[in-house]
Amino acid sequence: MIKRLLKKLWRRKFKSDQASVPYFLIIGVQKGGTTSLYNYLQQHLQIQESLTKEVHFFDLNFDKGWDWYLEQLRAKELINSNGKKVITGEASPYYIFHPLVPERVFECVPNVKLIVLLRDPVARALSQYHHECRWGFESLELGDAIDIENERLEGEADKFIENSNYQSYGYQHHSYVKRGFYLKQLLCWEKYFSSENILVIQSEFFDKYSASVLGRVTDFLGLDEFQFLSELRHNSGKYPESADALKFRLADEFFEANQQLLSHLEKQYPANNLIGFAPGEVNWLTPRSV
Repeated sequence: MIKRLLKKLWRRKFKSDQASVPYFLIIGVQKGGTTSLYNYLQQHLQIQESLTKEVHFFDLNFDKGWDWYLEQLRAKELINSNGKKVITGEASPYYIFHPLVPERVFECVPNVKLIVLLRDPVARALSQYHHECRWGFESLELGDAIDIENERLEGEADKFIENSNYQSYGYQHHSYVKRGFYLKQLLCWEKYFSSENILVIQSEFFDKYSASVLGRVTDFLGLDEFQFLSELRHNSGKYPESADALKFRLADEFFEANQQLLSHLEKQYPANNLIGFAPGEVNWLTPRSV
């Protein structure tokens, strides 16, 4: 009882101290273009860059406290420019997937603007696998890693609930397929945040029409129009082609979930909060198109 009371008092401080910091969070998905979007936004004169793109406060560093987070966001340096607001935010793509983060964010900054980039889950899974290999976090062949993913992740989500400071190596680095079930993750956030406060962007659409997307993001954040420098790409590593059979297998596994996701977005989200999900624009791999 005492521990719960102290927890409430501590988090109440979050709401009263720099309540508009962060103003926005790019919460995911991993390998979906979050680095490119964040670096584009840093060009805007009304957005102040945090000390690092991925602060990982709400997932990996929550125990360091609010003052530490404000330092990472350089909150004390926020100043008005010609009477116009200056905002700050960060991009940690593990946020959307970590089971404790939605509630933590809501209790700390309930009015924060959330931005999500969703990439074809097949391409995203393959890209994450090669990324983990490049950084030394994965030693198995692709097919083997996918075959034993459920075994690797079994019970991990429950451990977060049992211990709020729990860190899961497998959940963070070996979740190639699980991270691709986007609707399950969005529903966790929608328990706390209105869809009007969530901007959902199709990653492939962002790649093709970055200027248009950035204009929409600027509107979502309530900022002045801005001419962003073009052709700014980050973390777009080149990886070997994967076997078509594996792509078919993954596409088939995601097919029904993708249809449910698109139906949910269409019903639950204002049109202005969806970018690239209009009919004819979604070109994710399915068993019919691989």
